[in-house]
Amino acid sequence: MRYKISGYLGILFGIVMLSWIGYNYLIEMLPAAKGKNPIGALVLSGISLYFGVKYLKKSKNQK
Repeated sequence: MRYKISGYLGILFGIVMLSWIGYNYLIEMLPAAKGKNPIGALVLSGISLYFGVKYLKKSKNQK
């Protein structure tokens, strides 16, 4: 059960981060984001998505 919740939270966090980065760079650049490199946030969201999917697969195997 905890792997399922962690998986969904990881995927949700990764999608929200990617959406926010896309919004900042494609639609409207907010003043706080100007001049900052998005590589760290992209890596963090990718890691979050990876572990989210990994935990969801792990929760399916435990049944």
